[in-house]
Amino acid sequence: MQIGMTHSGDGDTLLRASKNNQCARRRKRDVTDIRNDPELYTDDLNELDNYEFDPQISFVPVVNDWPTPNFGITEDGARGICQEAVMNLTLATTCRDVFGIDIFSKVASCMADLQVTEDISYALSAADEIEEECSELAYQNTSLYETNEDGVAVPPAIITSQLCPRQCSQRGECVNGTCQCKEGYTSADCSMQVGRAPQTLFLPAKGLCDIRHRPCMKATFIADGLIDSENLTCRVTQVSAPRLREKEQSLTG
Repeated sequence: MQIGMTHSGDGDTLLRASKNNQCARRRKRDVTDIRNDPELYTDDLNELDNYEFDPQISFVPVVNDWPTPNFGITEDGARGICQEAVMNLTLATTCRDVFGIDIFSKVASCMADLQVTEDISYALSAADEIEEECSELAYQNTSLYETNEDGVAVPPAIITSQLCPRQCSQRGECVNGTCQCKEGYTSADCSMQVGRAPQTLFLPAKGLCDIRHRPCMKATFIADGLIDSENLTCRVTQVSAPRLREKEQSLTG
């Protein structure tokens, strides 16, 4: 009504203002109705945009001398660590005898990794390489296949029975391709300690979720040490706006 009562010189201005108000009302109505729009009101969001891998292409590794600067690992010490990891893998000698795999080249590669990183977990990686290479050869070389009780040709049991993930992390025994974990350890490769809490690596919005914008029935996060179990549960606490502000202040403070 105000537009009809104004002079023509001001009509364009008020008309534009009226259109802007209409747009504002439409936008406000869309926000109000978001809960009725399953495409907008959803937990299926990409929350990992801020958790991107930085390849550090310009990084140039520094080759240390023996002994290493931080942990004092000697060349003989590194050789012993790598040889023990490889020779403890019962599959290693079998693969060497059946396929001619050079297991000692894996030891040399392991030593080079230790010299640069000083991380003894690379000893397990050397054993992983042998296991992976042996597995590929066993499945590719059909001339060595055996016939099982169902009459099906399968890779040789002498290889497959010793194929266990990460050699059971040296915390279990590989029995017919399955890890039998020692007491206190679990998971397919016996790498997880029973009762040890997982470590959260990334949690979007610091674990906070606003039900005005999404249902907040599920969330994406990255963690280490999670056991694949039907009993795995997550706990959610509903907080009011005053408590939310206190929570945000404690997180930022």
